[in-house]
Amino acid sequence: MILDMRPARRFTMTNGATVTATEIARIAGVGPAAVSNWRRRYAEFPTPVGGTAASPQFSLPEVVDWLEAHGRPVHLSPVDEVWRAMNALRDPGRPGGILAAVGFRLLGEEPPRHSGRTEADAGGLPMDLGVHVDALGDRLGAAEAFEALLSRWTEAHARQVEVTPPRWRH
Repeated sequence: MILDMRPARRFTMTNGATVTATEIARIAGVGPAAVSNWRRRYAEFPTPVGGTAASPQFSLPEVVDWLEAHGRPVHLSPVDEVWRAMNALRDPGRPGGILAAVGFRLLGEEPPRHSGRTEADAGGLPMDLGVHVDALGDRLGAAEAFEALLSRWTEAHARQVEVTPPRWRH
């Protein structure tokens, strides 16, 4: 899968977004060990704003500012933008709910009706997220857009899910 890594319009949906060290590595185009080294070496590296000691969360705008101040490249793709907005809306009780809602949106379909749904499960994505999901689908195609977001979701939930290898799907 090849994604257009040209920078997306900066901070259209990322002002309150947080990122993990793994996501910082992706954004900066380095390995996770580099991020770990930066945290130790640079006192001005952004401090965690949430998460846990084992998986701290950092403010995305602070990280981007730090990377730029240190001459590091910043790669925020359209997939990154949609993922950040989806992640901000996640419901811990229904971790796949927002992903499912985005999938139905990409297909142009209504989600199945059942009780106990959250607004996102019901297809009620916030307007700005819906617009970005539509643009991502137009840019990559629905299947590739969903695959990219599913990949991010799987990475973020690696400890809670087991993924069937592609050769066994079908």
